[in-house]
Amino acid sequence: MKSFTPELSAELPGPPWLQARRALAAKVLHEAEMPGPDDEEWRYSPIAEFDLERWKIGDVPNDRSSIGEADIKQALAGIEISGLVVCRDGRIERAELQGEIESLGVRLGLAEEENDLGDLTDRGDIFSKLTEAFSPDPVVLNVPRGADCEGVIVIWHEFSSEEGLAAFPWLNLRLGENSSATVLELTGSPSETSQSAQSHDPPSMLVCPLVAMSVPNSARLRYLNVQSLPTDAWQIASQISDVGSQATLVSSSAAFGGSYARLRSDCNLSGRGATGDIVALSFANESQTIDFRVFHSHIAPDTSSRLLFKGAIDDEARSVYTGLIRVGPDARGTNAFQTNRNLKLSDDAWAESVPNLEIENNDVACSHASTVGPVEEEQMFYLQSRGVPDDVAERLIVDGFFAETLVALPVQSAVPMVRKALHEKLPYEFSE
Repeated sequence: MKSFTPELSAELPGPPWLQARRALAAKVLHEAEMPGPDDEEWRYSPIAEFDLERWKIGDVPNDRSSIGEADIKQALAGIEISGLVVCRDGRIERAELQGEIESLGVRLGLAEEENDLGDLTDRGDIFSKLTEAFSPDPVVLNVPRGADCEGVIVIWHEFSSEEGLAAFPWLNLRLGENSSATVLELTGSPSETSQSAQSHDPPSMLVCPLVAMSVPNSARLRYLNVQSLPTDAWQIASQISDVGSQATLVSSSAAFGGSYARLRSDCNLSGRGATGDIVALSFANESQTIDFRVFHSHIAPDTSSRLLFKGAIDDEARSVYTGLIRVGPDARGTNAFQTNRNLKLSDDAWAESVPNLEIENNDVACSHASTVGPVEEEQMFYLQSRGVPDDVAERLIVDGFFAETLVALPVQSAVPMVRKALHEKLPYEFSE
């Protein structure tokens, strides 16, 4: 292990252009101040407990990834894989394209040139700059103009169990005009969330994933992240996207792990007729906190967005959602809808929901909705009166609550994986 200092960025491998980019990000970090609980964007979070000096970056692992062919086949059963990258602690161990996708000119793997990384990270916060400075192997998916990528491109991140490890995965999704791709990113192994969260222990690891998504004119990107980190880890994730004219981005997240798991999403709808939808679901139990922060900017005319976030909270868990839809002065014809709903399965669970609108044009259709509530007694009584056991009844109610989000996920072949993770969070044994 090496001391976690800005100077460490110069020790990471890479070509001169990547070293220069890391150095610039490290300079920004050196001049920046860490956020605190009084900052609006960090309200309701445990950021006051964050100590950067506590974390270290791991050396290159001596052993290979624990993800083998059997694990891949089992976890991704039913998913037509057209590309696969396996990373450990942010370092690429395997990258390959399958089928005919390579003949389209698609590139998948380590960033090869400066343009691969783009400039979207200029809109990021201090934690995205951490990833820029300390990511060892930025991963890029580069889809050429007019290419339609069939199947699902999978990016799988796993992490060492070494205490105090900090990891900085960086994924860049760059589509050409009138191209399409479907991406499934796994942050952690699906079985890891079965570990119990320890509310009073320091987190075992820090993971700061950064995803940049460039969706130019008439392109179509479908993206799903399934976060299954151990429940004693901290995640502070960033997603930054730009959607061009007549292009479509459907970005989605399923969050289950982490002692504190935060995802910040910044999306600019910069081209006329752009569509940018976000679908997210989460389930927190024990003493977990799952935190979504969304900043959605409608810049061009005739853009549309649908933000749908649903979360279940059990035991003493917490859920945080703050969303801001901005409609700029030139964004006439905007259609924007924002929904956050939270299901409390315990009296001690807590949810904070703050949807906001900032509108600078009168020719728009915008709305937001927010609810926090327990399981309805009428629903339980209806099922119980028909002989349904309590555990099965609760599972059915949870399934029904998340049905809207599961149907809307852009990688439908991954829905069985997500549903299984949902069921594993409930305190009952189920046969799938």
